[in-house]
Amino acid sequence: FRLFLFLDETFSLDIKRAKQLCELIKQKSWHKDIEWIAAMRSELVDRQLIRVMKEAGCVGIAVGVESGDSKILEDIGKGQILEDARKAREFCLLEGLPIKYFLMVGLPGQDWESISKTVQFILDTNPTAISCFPFTPYPGSEFWNDKRIRFESPKIYENYSNRPESHPELRNKFVKAITNTDCMAAADIAEA
Repeated sequence: FRLFLFLDETFSLDIKRAKQLCELIKQKSWHKDIEWIAAMRSELVDRQLIRVMKEAGCVGIAVGVESGDSKILEDIGKGQILEDARKAREFCLLEGLPIKYFLMVGLPGQDWESISKTVQFILDTNPTAISCFPFTPYPGSEFWNDKRIRFESPKIYENYSNRPESHPELRNKFVKAITNTDCMAAADIAEA
């Protein structure tokens, strides 16, 4: 294997540990043989860490922006991460490291105006890539019984496979939204 993905969004929670890992990768010369990507929280990104990660063979980071609308972010408990995402993008730009944003559509309270704010945030910050997924409340989460969310079908967990199947014939199918919200119908969520 040559490409690794650290899916732990707390990769940089302990920045000292993250830098030590990067130094170990360089010390062992693994960075000459492997490439890797790290999912991180945008508030845990600093420029020196980005530099060290790139030197250790990191070829990109991914951060969960979720929405470009600060009101929606506050409502879902993400706080004000937009400035952190802007800083992470700037650090990556300065160090020549690609950055991907993970976004969600169909969040409670999200409407077309909110979607427009997200589009504008993307245009303003110009990430290398984006991935956008329909918001799916999972059993036990704070959104599972949220009155602003209505399921298209009964709440049966096996209906939550909201990603296309890996079968080649199904790979290009669009992801299906399984909820309606207080502001958007499932068809609108899929369209967004």
